[in-house]
Amino acid sequence: MRFFHLPSLLLTLALLNVLMPMVTYLVLDGRRQRAVTLWCGGDLLLGFAIGLFALRGQVPDWASFPFANFLMFVGVMLRIQSLRHDLGTPLPLIVMAVAAALFMLGFEGIRLGLRDELLRLQYNQTVLGVMYTYLVALAWRIGRQEESRSARWIGGAYLLVVVAILNVLLGLSIGRDPPLVLEANAAGIVATLAGIFRAVIANLGYVGLAFERSRRQAIQADQEYRAIIATSLDGFFLCDRDGRFLDVNQAYCDLIGYRREELLTMGVADIDAADAVGGSAADRGRRWAIEPTCFEARQRRKDGRLLEVEASTQVLPFDPGKIVAFIRDISARKRAEAEIKALAFYDPLTHLPNRRLLHDRLGQVRAACQRSGCHGALLLLDLDNFKPLNDAYGHAAGDLLLIEVARRLTLTVRAADTAARLGGDEFVLLIGDLSAEEAAAARHVGRLAEQVRSRLSASYRLTITRPGHADTVIEHHCTASLGATLFNGKDGTAEDIFRQADLAMYQAKANGRDQVRVYAAAGAEVAQAVPHQ
Repeated sequence: MRFFHLPSLLLTLALLNVLMPMVTYLVLDGRRQRAVTLWCGGDLLLGFAIGLFALRGQVPDWASFPFANFLMFVGVMLRIQSLRHDLGTPLPLIVMAVAAALFMLGFEGIRLGLRDELLRLQYNQTVLGVMYTYLVALAWRIGRQEESRSARWIGGAYLLVVVAILNVLLGLSIGRDPPLVLEANAAGIVATLAGIFRAVIANLGYVGLAFERSRRQAIQADQEYRAIIATSLDGFFLCDRDGRFLDVNQAYCDLIGYRREELLTMGVADIDAADAVGGSAADRGRRWAIEPTCFEARQRRKDGRLLEVEASTQVLPFDPGKIVAFIRDISARKRAEAEIKALAFYDPLTHLPNRRLLHDRLGQVRAACQRSGCHGALLLLDLDNFKPLNDAYGHAAGDLLLIEVARRLTLTVRAADTAARLGGDEFVLLIGDLSAEEAAAARHVGRLAEQVRSRLSASYRLTITRPGHADTVIEHHCTASLGATLFNGKDGTAEDIFRQADLAMYQAKANGRDQVRVYAAAGAEVAQAVPHQ
């Protein structure tokens, strides 16, 4: 041991106890939990304490031994607390403070009361030996629980320190090593070399333990992710920014009708059924990866059936080149919404727009006429002698007649115009985009109204079907009375327009029915007859 200079070894150990925890703290950047801070802080205190030991004789006695021992005790306590944090059972702060106080009371009691340097050194080494032994137990417990080799390396490094401390205690007990001599002290040199080994291996082991935990957490997170995705009731897929499928769950396979192996050779564009997307398959796939969002889309199943889906997409924050999407089938909801809309805006018998939708479209036509200067027209018609049909054959026959009237009206008007049912046997035709000249617009409306009257007066063949009975076929003749009015968006309100058309229709009925009357002009409460063609 004459080749080793103990103060130099102690300074080397002190330097390692300062540098190694700093490196550990930097390497574990991003994992700076309390356990890491306690671990590195404990090693720094050990480094300062050992440095004070090495400078004995050059610093005050209270700093080189009592204060240094206090720092060493607190440093080891911080390492114990670090491993207990990892186990989830940290010591209360009061326990650590009481332990440090009791250690210093015993240490100073021996110094001031007994004044026995040998006993004081034995006391110091015994306490530290017990604490290091406890560190060995904690490290091996972590290694057993987490199956960590790094934790076992930490335990092994501290076990070597425990063996070196036992060697020091043995040398002090048999009088082999003088307690106050730093030079030529074999036990002290062995303990210092063990400390150097511990400073390196324990910190490397702690870094390895942190990375092992990160790897286990990543594996666990992946397993949890796959378990969640596999059991999710919503469809899920992972794709790249060009829309190529990278992963799908079984729920999405069941939803879209493809097997997983088939989908992994396809892209989002292959099943996207958007009406107007255009571009290449990659362009259509990128539509799903522009921004994290929630939107509705249409996809095509393998059997060709279209699905209305709600898609929620998100770019992975740790891999911007990948997008996750959750897909939910909303076809039933869409059908329900369509049914609700139909009930709100369409007549359930004839499926023509009802009064509410008619008023909305009248407002749109009036606004268009005001902008363009053209005229629009409203035709109000009522079936003549409709009640006798109901009285003779029941409401089923009347419903069949109304349905056929609605069909004939729809075939008569343009797609841009509106045929609506107000209720009962009253129907309305809303015509837009007529001539800007009132006379020309009136002639057009007259011809259209006469065409409608003629079609509605043609014979009806109504077939009444009843379960268990033969079909009943009814030949029925029906006429209609029509009243029409022109508007340009500047001459009165919607109520005025309805009132004028109603007045014209009333005059058609009063003059013998099966006629067309056009409201003459704004302010004239008379209607002009339109001759039969």
